[in-house]
Amino acid sequence: MNNVFVIGLDPLNHRCLQRLPYASNCHFHQLLTFEQLQQGAKVPVESLIREATDRLDRFTGTIDAILSFWDFPGTLLAPILARRFGCASPSLEATLRCEHKYWSRCEQSKATDACPRFEAVNPFDNCAFEKLTLATPYWIKPVKSFLGQLSYRVNDEHDFNIAVASIRDKLPRLAEPFNHILAMVELPPEIAAVDGRHCIAEASVQGWQATLEGFLHAGRLHSHGIVDSICYPGTSVFHRLQYPSRLPEPVQRRVEAIVEAVLRQIGFEDWPVNVEFFWDAVTDRLWLLEINPRVSQSHAILFEQVDGVANFHVLVELALRRLPEMPQQLGRAACAAKFSLRAFHDGVVCHVPSAEDCLRVEHLFPGAVVELMVRPGDRLSTLLSQDSYSYLLAEITLSAPDEAQLLERYEQSVRMLPFGIGEVGQPTRIREWPHENRRAPAA
Repeated sequence: MNNVFVIGLDPLNHRCLQRLPYASNCHFHQLLTFEQLQQGAKVPVESLIREATDRLDRFTGTIDAILSFWDFPGTLLAPILARRFGCASPSLEATLRCEHKYWSRCEQSKATDACPRFEAVNPFDNCAFEKLTLATPYWIKPVKSFLGQLSYRVNDEHDFNIAVASIRDKLPRLAEPFNHILAMVELPPEIAAVDGRHCIAEASVQGWQATLEGFLHAGRLHSHGIVDSICYPGTSVFHRLQYPSRLPEPVQRRVEAIVEAVLRQIGFEDWPVNVEFFWDAVTDRLWLLEINPRVSQSHAILFEQVDGVANFHVLVELALRRLPEMPQQLGRAACAAKFSLRAFHDGVVCHVPSAEDCLRVEHLFPGAVVELMVRPGDRLSTLLSQDSYSYLLAEITLSAPDEAQLLERYEQSVRMLPFGIGEVGQPTRIREWPHENRRAPAA
């Protein structure tokens, strides 16, 4: 038996891991809970490292792998702990070259011209807007953030000031723990000057958004799939992740070549990544958005439904020092998607679907999974880990023989899952939605 320790292991993903072909030869142990990783006013990385180390020190069996499929701090805790206990892992330095958005852009730009223009920004500098040379519109976000948190589109100085005010208020939650981990490695001077209390401004790009998953081995990229990221119409807010991608094959091959060159430059090898990008069909330009040093747990069931095996297969095999091979199109469905049901107004949750409501959807559509993200009494604007322009109510994973039936099943599922959001006084978001339907800004 291989003892595999999973940082933030939760019941849904545990079940998915147990469906892997060799799961009977693995014992998947929870190492810290998901709530420990994500909840609280500040991510307590020091105590998390201490608690995880104590747990592993007390374990009497072999420690064969330590891994995580969650973003910060999971992706950084994994290499720290793996190095201490002799498990396979990318180096902490290479992982940080992916995680630190400014450092990653600096490395990417050495390997490809697919990087949008970017600049470092000190949000605590009152003259920051005047110092930027980027033309508007652009996006500003902390050098460490995820799920669209504190990411704002800037069209003018007014937008910039509102965004910076929000960032200043909420940045310490991630900045302080991120700086604690940055202190564990020797940073290049130009990167050391741009720590977790800084932001990056990036030129606004657009196009068909998708995410490549794969890994670099012996200098060659092994891609196991590309997932389309489809937004609510006219916005930058994700509506669904859909697999397999409908991108033209020649474009997919070009993406693979760019990712291979960038991963070589960063030195990130023998560990899975998911790489987000845009393809602008009008100009035929590819734009690299960001590199996440992990498989995406949001894609796991999509790969399982279409290919027959979840992408966790790649992660576990590499963590056990084996070279993985993914099957193709051996699953129950031709396409699958993870839908994000969102609200675009602030409010208080007064009703959520019952367990019976969720089960009816899951029984009606084989392989469906419904995950509720809110509870009665939640005020949407106070929820953690939300993007800057919407509130996530539920995630619904579905599969179908084709895209048309996939969308029909989603619409039917939404009708079967009643939510009630009560009105509150004044909206607490940083600004009104720019469209009459209060959609988020376009990419």
